Parts: sequence; C-alpha cells; structure tokens
Amino acid sequence: MQLLWIGIGGALGSILRFLLQSRMRAEFPGNFPLGTLGVNLIGSLLIGFLAGWFLNVAAPGHLKVFLMVGILGGFTTFSSFALENLTLIQGGHLKASLVYLLVSNTLGIGLAFGGFVVARAISRFV
Repeated sequence: MQLLWIGIGGALGSILRFLLQSRMRAEFPGNFPLGTLGVNLIGSLLIGFLAGWFLNVAAPGHLKVFLMVGILGGFTTFSSFALENLTLIQGGHLKASLVYLLVSNTLGIGLAFGGFVVARAISRFV
C-alpha cells in the first residue's frame, strides 16, 4: 500500500513540476532555468516545513510518505537532497554535508556531460 501512495504522490508531483516550469518559462522567457530553480527552492522549503511539522504533529505514516517521498519526490529530488544535507548539518556532520554537496554537484554535472557525450557519439552510428 505504501508504494501506491508513493506512486500517486509521485505522479502528482511530476505534474505540478511540469505545470510550474511551463508557467515560469512562459512568464520569463530566456536561457536561465527559472522554472527548475523555482521548483527546487519551493520543494526545499516544503520538505523542510514538513520534516519540522511531522516532528511535533502526529500524522499517519502513509501521509508522510505520500507528501515527502511521493509528491515532493516527483516534484523535485533536490528537496530530499536539501533535507539530507540539513540533517547532516544538524547532526554535527558539517564535513560530510560539504562532501555530499560537492560530490553530488560536481559528479552529477560531470556524469550528465559524460552521458551526453557518449550518447551523441553512439547516436552517430545508429
């Protein structure tokens, strides 16, 4: 049942992300990815709020999973990344947080570039 809640929430979050990004692109045309930035910032705010809220307010487990893993996971995984970093910092693991931040961004962008280059090279032969 938990996977169903995650799946439904993920679908809703993905639709919300698409709608917000499309709206931002229409309102603010240009090269800067304002839609993605907006989604990431909103998602980070919401996951932080929910994490704090659920520490003090009793809620069914399926609601937490639906909102935090499902909707926000579909909306943006950056929100999970932000919460994990916050948790590391709050736990006194600043060095681990910085490593996670740098490795995720540096390797993530590097691997995206590498995947792009490989796909472009392979597609020339197909």
